Amino acid sequence: MITLITIVHVLVCFGLIAVVLLQVGKGAGLANIFGGGSSGLFTPSSGGFMAKFTAVLAVMFLITSLYLSLVTKTVRTSSTIEKVLNQQETTVPQEAPAQEIPAPAKE
Repeated sequence: MITLITIVHVLVCFGLIAVVLLQVGKGAGLANIFGGGSSGLFTPSSGGFMAKFTAVLAVMFLITSLYLSLVTKTVRTSSTIEKVLNQQETTVPQEAPAQEIPAPAKE
């Protein structure tokens, strides 16, 4: 289930990026804010199909993000490195106690 939601999350992410990049700008940016054009920062604009589709994708992205964060918080999966380290700790043979090496005889 987590894998399916992750795949949907990534697809929604790419879709959201594509829809935002395909949208047409709404004027000349900062020049319109202070009365340089017919539409400004505070003027109402009717949302077309792309704006509504962007909102739907944004909500889907938010929901999948929240779901994945809650699921991964409750399901703790260890990483591959942790698994290897745990496996090495259990399979490390006990070393024999160090034997005293006699000092070389002086002639």
